[in-house]
Amino acid sequence: MSLWWRHVPLFSQLPGHYELNTREEMALMERNNTEDRVHIVFPEHVLSAELQYIEAINSLNGRSHQGCENVIMLITDGAPNVYKEIFDLYNKDKKVRFFSFLIGEEAIDFEQVKTMACTNRGYMVHVQNMADVEDKVQVNMFEILFLSI
Repeated sequence: MSLWWRHVPLFSQLPGHYELNTREEMALMERNNTEDRVHIVFPEHVLSAELQYIEAINSLNGRSHQGCENVIMLITDGAPNVYKEIFDLYNKDKKVRFFSFLIGEEAIDFEQVKTMACTNRGYMVHVQNMADVEDKVQVNMFEILFLSI
């Protein structure tokens, strides 16, 4: 494993807490449970995060180690949205590259996942089964990542 992997922060290790709720769930919550939180509204969901969590993400934004890329890797079976508002807010200068891995043979609706990757200097890969992992993820992703842009 390369040493550059040591510089990858895990969002689960950031201070603070976040939740992704449907609009209906947010409407049912008590008002005092959501007062000290930042709410980012999407068409189907609401991201509710402590201010401390958002500040931690902002403090990482723009920081990189010499010679390293800032990347987001999403492993999913699909996405309901392209989350343009979030990328416009936090990645308007396109310094963070976005790689998405669509998992499963039944995952056929990939336009949103592909759009997120393509508009943020990244790449989308459809991994249909375990046999595809080495070829499509380990080899393909690293070739794309290390291409100079």
